[in-house]
Amino acid sequence: MVHTYPWGGEWVRILVTGTRGKSSVVRLLVHLMASCGMDPVGRITGVVPRQISPRGERVIRRLCPSSVEEMRWWIGMNPGRSLVMENSAVRPDLQHLAARWLKPDLVVLTSARRDHQEEWGDSDPLRVLLLGVPLGTPLLVPRGMGERARGVRDLLGSPGPVVEPGPLAVGGLPEVAAWNLELAAGAMEFLGLPVDPISLGKLPGDLLGDFRVVSGRGFRLALAFSANDVESTGLLLRSLGWDVGSLTIWYHHRPDRPRRLREFLRWIRSLGLRREPILTGGSRWAILNPSVEGRWIRPADWREMLQRLGGMGDVFGCGNVSGLPLELIRNVWG
Repeated sequence: MVHTYPWGGEWVRILVTGTRGKSSVVRLLVHLMASCGMDPVGRITGVVPRQISPRGERVIRRLCPSSVEEMRWWIGMNPGRSLVMENSAVRPDLQHLAARWLKPDLVVLTSARRDHQEEWGDSDPLRVLLLGVPLGTPLLVPRGMGERARGVRDLLGSPGPVVEPGPLAVGGLPEVAAWNLELAAGAMEFLGLPVDPISLGKLPGDLLGDFRVVSGRGFRLALAFSANDVESTGLLLRSLGWDVGSLTIWYHHRPDRPRRLREFLRWIRSLGLRREPILTGGSRWAILNPSVEGRWIRPADWREMLQRLGGMGDVFGCGNVSGLPLELIRNVWG
């Protein structure tokens, strides 16, 4: 039987964009939509590219390097379905493609923080991200960002409705998780879809990408590798309440993100650490500008890294999850 939803369509399509939190919001939307009787499919490209649905998830196997064309392929593989898709385009000139192919009923903006400096330079992140919102398409933004988003849409020549979610009274969640849930529930409300209160207490998780603290022999490790930008990473560090002076920062570097490395090194220097940070991945030359006190180590594999962490006490992991951190999480805490 074909069901017509409140906005008049037979299914809903939501595009999720932003610098941080896209995968989490896609996962939450699939969960909330399924809880009200829908059969949605979601696509996330955070730590590992995956398709998620009420029946579970599967990894999207790639036979070639990632490409924005994967979004068009995935949409074509799911005709006549309610879809929630993460915009995986990074370059400013490619931002519009996701909406062109998906034709979303709503675009959800999760955040607009400094990131992707290799492609964006010093451009305003909000302006870059809103290049992907078509003329007239409703845009849901975090509370407090509505007025600025309207102004940027007008400047880009693509005005349209901009809405903010209402406050959501769900206790016991970390700040970032509450922020994401508020956006997902706000999207449901905007589209006229009911939110099952019971579903808010049974939220899905992503053990590979979630921020959490794990333990080992003589250490606690905060997994903040997926945050990617300095502002989000700083929020996560403050949420722990740890003594910054007594912890060790572990930064994992991606060779194709030298400007991210420089941003993080400035932040690490500003913390006033008593312990020198440890750095993994990439090439040693990239650390020279700006300089930072620290050890660039090269563990042979995740097993050696686990041994090195032993006895370190509190360790805060950040930067990039791809590579050594992901191998460690999968094999020990996944």
